[in-house]
Amino acid sequence: MAVVALLLVAGIAFGGTVLAQTLMDRFGGTGATAGPLEDGTVEPTPTPTPTPTESITPDEEALANPVACVPDVVDVAIGLESANVRAGSEVPVGVTITNSGQVACLLDVGHGSLDMTVTSGGDRVWTTAQCPSGPAERPILLDAGAAEETALTWGGRRSADGCPADAAEAEPGTYRVTIGLDVDGTEVGTDEVLTLR
Repeated sequence: MAVVALLLVAGIAFGGTVLAQTLMDRFGGTGATAGPLEDGTVEPTPTPTPTPTESITPDEEALANPVACVPDVVDVAIGLESANVRAGSEVPVGVTITNSGQVACLLDVGHGSLDMTVTSGGDRVWTTAQCPSGPAERPILLDAGAAEETALTWGGRRSADGCPADAAEAEPGTYRVTIGLDVDGTEVGTDEVLTLR
């Protein structure tokens, strides 16, 4: 009776091993599963090696012959000296343009490409399109990782065609100052909220 019981236990163990191996072969067996070696030790399952991400390093020709900047590598940041100013006061606006690419590139930061607009809700209060300053074209070579800083000023008045000096002052309230830079036909920009008191 003891022999029968022993044979029954051995048969169950053998059947479980065969069933497990069959299931692994059918559903998950790739030849890389752990299995016993001849000496009875278990070979560890190999860990897949991740594929390294390739970084593209610019060659000497790309470094020596800069091309026009593309929108993906140009960042524009705005800096107001104060976000709360007296109505009728001038509002200086600092603009920082950064090349986050790997090579130097050419960019135009004249008023034909770089504009500032002040709005209140749907009302366009002032724009450099009507009151430009500086040259219309100002091409620069912006090194990789470098930043160009420039400043624009809103005089605190409304604008109109021809930029009349006697335009009405902007009323106290909340305004949005928006900077836009045309980079290869795409506008890259940012904005900040300004309060006139």
